[in-house]
Amino acid sequence: MLLVAATAGSGLKNTLNYLEDTALQWGAVPAGKIGRSAGSREKAIEKKEYSRFVEYLNMDMHRYKPGMKELITFEVKKILAEKVLARDKKYWEEKQWLDKPYYFEASIHPLKKASASLFYKFLSGKIKSVEE
Repeated sequence: MLLVAATAGSGLKNTLNYLEDTALQWGAVPAGKIGRSAGSREKAIEKKEYSRFVEYLNMDMHRYKPGMKELITFEVKKILAEKVLARDKKYWEEKQWLDKPYYFEASIHPLKKASASLFYKFLSGKIKSVEE
């Protein structure tokens, strides 16, 4: 997801960071940021601002390397689907995500994969199912 924002003055960096966090919560892959404030709105878009987005469009996503924040967010969403949100559970079952470490086959470092799995086991033990 290419994040684009414009502000009247200050807060551009915070706005783009908020959009990135929101994209992660949605399960999207953040792939660059373009931001302009009132003072820079005439500035041409530079290749470095969108090159990662283009790279991801053309990339075999099996090579994508999700970060720990993405993996932890995935595990939290998985626990919510399993224990709290019945409608989400059905969707996650249809997508076959409940037994996977991420939304799609990606290149996940073994240490990150193990850390995310341990986090899942810990948090899952703390969250009670709404059906109980």
